[in-house]
Amino acid sequence: MPNLKVSYEYLTNSIYNSILVVRSLSDDLPLKIWFKENLRKIEYDLLKHGAILFRDFVIPSLKDFQDISLILSPNLMNYVNKSTPRSQIQDKVFSSTEYPQDFFIPLHNELSYANSWPQRIMFYCINEASGGGETPTADSRKVYNSLSSSIKKKFLEKGIMYLRNYNDTLGLIWQDAFQTKNKSILEKYCRENNIIYEWTDKDTLKTKTICKASVTHSVTKEEAWFNQAHLFSVHSLEEDVKEHLQELYKSEELPKNAFYGDGSSIEAGIIEEIMHTYQKHMITFSWRKSDLLLLDNILFAHGRMPFQGNRKIAVTMGNK
Repeated sequence: MPNLKVSYEYLTNSIYNSILVVRSLSDDLPLKIWFKENLRKIEYDLLKHGAILFRDFVIPSLKDFQDISLILSPNLMNYVNKSTPRSQIQDKVFSSTEYPQDFFIPLHNELSYANSWPQRIMFYCINEASGGGETPTADSRKVYNSLSSSIKKKFLEKGIMYLRNYNDTLGLIWQDAFQTKNKSILEKYCRENNIIYEWTDKDTLKTKTICKASVTHSVTKEEAWFNQAHLFSVHSLEEDVKEHLQELYKSEELPKNAFYGDGSSIEAGIIEEIMHTYQKHMITFSWRKSDLLLLDNILFAHGRMPFQGNRKIAVTMGNK
């Protein structure tokens, strides 16, 4: 039996923002064994801290990563209603978002543009980047508390409408996003998940989903900023990309866009303040091979920094 001793440390960007690091003190300690022996402690720490990085443990394979995920979340989820390109690596294990390497992915909570989402999300480093490629995180409770009262009031009163247009020109096609080629199955999913859908022609789909801007954690009872208004909004794009898209599409025809729940436009200055607030609370670390990052998906947001090299991160999502 390997030595089960570990150390507890913190990664931080200030005294107010940190994530817990659990580091193995043995060269041969399988994380799967340690998880089984310490599940109650992990559950407690996840609720307390919201994010845990496991480092220097042995995770021999993707199957082991999935097994570890199943110990914590027996009900692993498929990626249905996805908004970014990713691949299914193995069973319920997926690649992280497959955007170009020079693209920054703003911090967000997974599937917070939908009416159902995972409670937990796990990232496993198969191969670290040669440069960059960090997965920044931020405490969604602190983001909520840091935003101005006027912004919160407006969003909490109106909610957020997420607009999506699925076509084969730009963005995802609906077959990839919803993991089906059957229109009847897609329509049933939309009805069951409060997604308004419209076929704009024979095979082009438009959807609208109205969601809250924040949620209350079911266990801690803390309020967390929980949405992707800033990520969907056209105002989050680089200015030249934004101008190019606005020349090609009306605001309701863009592949993705966000509005207030009543359909009115979200001001560019508000999107800028939200992005700045995430930046202020952002914590980053450099991935190492076999690192595993566990997040409570309501308490902590995540993103991706640009990178060089052959970065490969696997993801699982689940509920308790």
